[in-house]
Amino acid sequence: MKRLFQFIYLYRTFFTFLVFEIFCAWIIVSANHYQSSAFFNSTNAISADIFRLRSNITKYFNLSYENNDLATENAFLRQMISESVQRKNYYFSEHYLADSTLPRQFNFLMAKVINNSVRRTNNYITIDKGYHDGIEPGMGVISSWGIVGRVKACSKNFSTIYSLLHSDMLVSSLIKSNGILCTTSWTGNDPMFADLLYVPRHIKIAKGDSVVTSGYNSNFPQGESIGYIEDFWINENDSFYHIKVHISNDFTRLAYVYVVRNNFGTEKDSLEQATTNH
Repeated sequence: MKRLFQFIYLYRTFFTFLVFEIFCAWIIVSANHYQSSAFFNSTNAISADIFRLRSNITKYFNLSYENNDLATENAFLRQMISESVQRKNYYFSEHYLADSTLPRQFNFLMAKVINNSVRRTNNYITIDKGYHDGIEPGMGVISSWGIVGRVKACSKNFSTIYSLLHSDMLVSSLIKSNGILCTTSWTGNDPMFADLLYVPRHIKIAKGDSVVTSGYNSNFPQGESIGYIEDFWINENDSFYHIKVHISNDFTRLAYVYVVRNNFGTEKDSLEQATTNH
């Protein structure tokens, strides 16, 4: 405290001058309309810049919460779209059911990616949801951009997923332009490309054709994006095309996913299993 008083006493002339300068500036601003307007416009601009900076900083630190909210909202919207499509299918069938009795086929649960690999031959993803949240092995996993993979194993609070970038991951697919059934498989080379198998040579295809899920497999709803045809060719004695598909998902930037529960999946699989066993 003594040093503070010594400092003020040492520079008393400067501080006295500063006080009078501020007092004079206040008189000028108060007594003149133009100077008053200019002063308050300047201070408002400075205040606005400060508030904008504070707002941007706050938004930056709240991005994780906002992303979580958006992912949750997307799951809700997907649920509504799925139910809307289901109502439409019932409406055009002879066994139409009222909305109040319409069974829900798909549920979507949002989860956050906490580990992900893309450079191996068999890649896996870990998410922050497990059987405590209702997740079971075999469930399909999608994102806002398309399919991601299939649940391999669950603990109470976590699950691992067969990525689409896995040698054992086969996805029943359709070429959207012609409805041809085929299979998508990853060969382990480039995380941006997969192979499209079993497309007969007599079928007309083109670069840019969309490839989507067929809905034949219980893991994924019909029409989920897989990618588009990047290139194709066929050898003289081949029965099927060689087709490269550009994957719609960028697995290097995967942050949030949606785990798909097919409420009719067990019934469908059981019936098909019983049929093939007889």
